[in-house]
Amino acid sequence: MSESVQKSKESVHDADELMFMVKGLQSTNSSSAQIIDMLEILEGLAPFLDKTKVIELKCKNCDNYAPCFFPLEDDYEVIDTHAYCHKKGQPLHHLTFLSIAKCRDFSRKAQIELADLARRLMEELRSALRDRKIYDHNEFANYPIAFELSQDSDRVTIQLGHMSEDGVFVMGDARILLVRRPDPRLGNKASQIGRALHDNDLVILVEASRSAMKHLRLKDAVGKIAASHGIPVIYDP
Repeated sequence: MSESVQKSKESVHDADELMFMVKGLQSTNSSSAQIIDMLEILEGLAPFLDKTKVIELKCKNCDNYAPCFFPLEDDYEVIDTHAYCHKKGQPLHHLTFLSIAKCRDFSRKAQIELADLARRLMEELRSALRDRKIYDHNEFANYPIAFELSQDSDRVTIQLGHMSEDGVFVMGDARILLVRRPDPRLGNKASQIGRALHDNDLVILVEASRSAMKHLRLKDAVGKIAASHGIPVIYDP
């Protein structure tokens, strides 16, 4: 059976399951107008909802979501590539559509706090590096440093680069990550991060070329900022 056919069958099953619950509640003849309205909304949405869509809309925006994970505690060699819920402690493909749909553990608090901290650190870094230039290996020229912030569920990246003449951000060969969980996507650095997170809620990972690390004196700048916030730093290289 092809993957698309399998997903189509699962989608129909999820919609039928939700519709069955709605019909069961409607048959109780509840007199509450609000309940009737809610059931009609669910009935109208049911054909368009399935597990994949709920994961996309809900889980992927939650603090507890991870696109992959380490299934064995403190073992960073074995990687499971399935999406995972850290709150429930299970891969999402082990959870039913209804258990995911009715889950009330959704939160974005950790992500919001991490993004706020990253913005503060970025401004501190901007001030610390204000007199330094970043080298563009393609243009063979130095430029004033620009910053770009991006966020994943369990990490925020401060990318260093510069602005082009057209006002487009050009990525440089240095970035600073704020990480709150060991992440298989970070390769062999995940074990270092995991050990550091045993005693800390957050780790800063600096990934930069040797020339950028030396030219920008990143160890000195990031080290001082991290120390003032009590955050451990891992440098690569």
